[in-house]
Amino acid sequence: MLLASRWLPPAAILPIATGAGVLAAAGVYVSVQRRERRRLQELDDLVSRELARGYVNCTTFTITDAVAVEEQEDEGVSYHLLLDDGRALFLSGQYLYRPVEAGFPWAVFEVVRVPVGG
Repeated sequence: MLLASRWLPPAAILPIATGAGVLAAAGVYVSVQRRERRRLQELDDLVSRELARGYVNCTTFTITDAVAVEEQEDEGVSYHLLLDDGRALFLSGQYLYRPVEAGFPWAVFEVVRVPVGG
């Protein structure tokens, strides 16, 4: 900071520092997005391999009614779902955060399980 103040007027230091911070934050954001895309691609590849081997189990659920249960501590959200065939399905956990942000519970959804690949 002392070196910068010798060459730059004081009014220019804050905008330059702010710009550098914004560029650094943008770089981190791009890096995280690339890493997440790579992770999702690896997961898709795993599911594709397991599907080809016959290890994937897909179950489609059609929901006629849903009741959300308020989250307790950090356990995640819970749902009691009434299926179209009269059975009930209970889902609970932090893994539901993203689906809920995307509008869950949906009228129809599919659960894909890959037991061999974890």
